[in-house]
Amino acid sequence: MTLTVVTRDMRNARGRLRVALFDSTGGFPGGWERSTRQYEGAMRTPDDTVVLRGVPTGRWAVAVHHDENANGAMDERFWGAPKEGWGATRDPRPRVRPPRFAEAAITLTRDTTVVVRLTY
Repeated sequence: MTLTVVTRDMRNARGRLRVALFDSTGGFPGGWERSTRQYEGAMRTPDDTVVLRGVPTGRWAVAVHHDENANGAMDERFWGAPKEGWGATRDPRPRVRPPRFAEAAITLTRDTTVVVRLTY
C-alpha cells in the first residue's frame, strides 16, 4: 500500500524534511533509528509531500521533523521543548511531553493520504 504524507504549516523551505514511520511505541516520535522506515530530503516547498510505498496493512504512526539547519537532529530549547518544526499523524498536541504512539496511530487498510501540520 501507499501512504502519502502531506506536510502543512512549515514556516519556510530551508533545511531538510525528515519523515519516520513507526509500527509501535518503541522510539516514537524521536527515535528515528528505531522507526520502520525513514525519509530525509531537501525541502522543496514549505508544504511538501512524501510518498511511502509498500507499507503493509497495520497500525502506524508518522513523525515529521523540519530540520531547518540540516544537522540531522531535533534542536531543543534549554528546557527540552523543540526549536524546530514537528508534527505527527492525527495531530496530537500535548503541552508538556511528546505525543504518544496511541495518540498518533492510524490503521492502514488501503492507500491513504494523511496531512501532518507542523508546530514550532
